[in-house]
Amino acid sequence: MRIKITMQSLSENPSLPLDNYPFASLIYTLIGAADLEAAVFLHDEGIQAIAHDRKRFKPFVFSRLQQVDKRVHAGRQWLAPGPVEWQIGSPIDELILMLMGGLNNNPVVFIGDKQCGAQFMAQTIRIIPPPVFTNSMRFKTLSPIFTALTKTAPDGSRVKYHLRLDDPRFSECIANNLRQKFRALTGETAEDDELSFKFIGNPKSQLVQYDGTNHKCFEGVFEVAGSTRLIHLGWECGFGEANSKGFGMAWAVRENNQYRER
Repeated sequence: MRIKITMQSLSENPSLPLDNYPFASLIYTLIGAADLEAAVFLHDEGIQAIAHDRKRFKPFVFSRLQQVDKRVHAGRQWLAPGPVEWQIGSPIDELILMLMGGLNNNPVVFIGDKQCGAQFMAQTIRIIPPPVFTNSMRFKTLSPIFTALTKTAPDGSRVKYHLRLDDPRFSECIANNLRQKFRALTGETAEDDELSFKFIGNPKSQLVQYDGTNHKCFEGVFEVAGSTRLIHLGWECGFGEANSKGFGMAWAVRENNQYRER
């Protein structure tokens, strides 16, 4: 399930952090308002694809704030007067319903950090219907895509290596990530499900922070081909790594190159 929240700032000349952490924190808070135990489990544990595996998955993804006249300056995002839109998705409908319940009961929320922030009033919450999924689709990022390989260093620590677009492992890492998510959610294997991924045009590379840590990521239009159930899952909970940190949300593009979701 995916929702679009339309919000109006209650603060004058609002300035928000570029770091994704305050936005993820708000999602946990809203879910916790409906079911504190579920929010704590989601934050602290997540879902395992394989028993005793270190890799865990937190099944939600969110977009950047969307506003035509928003600008970025001095390491902050500055909002123009008027409404802003924010999308959140999850393959687990109950999580989105909890979030909607928390927001309906507490429609005024704060987004910010120690430097500055703003209060927002949630005006509308709309469920976005999924596109028709086929074995070849084009998407545009609503939040940039991050991929990484985790390796064990000589001292036993786990180190993430952020992948670039020219790395031949980039596409396969996205496919493997979706297979792991599918297994975590359904208990079924998707090892035989094929999926190819490629950006088209001129994707932008960015360094995006989550809780002060930089993530090398990419945004733009991309094509995926192969398993429709993996493509569907990517639409629901994000393509690539760290979806619950605000990476990998995308929307479908129609054949006439007009976007289905805004």
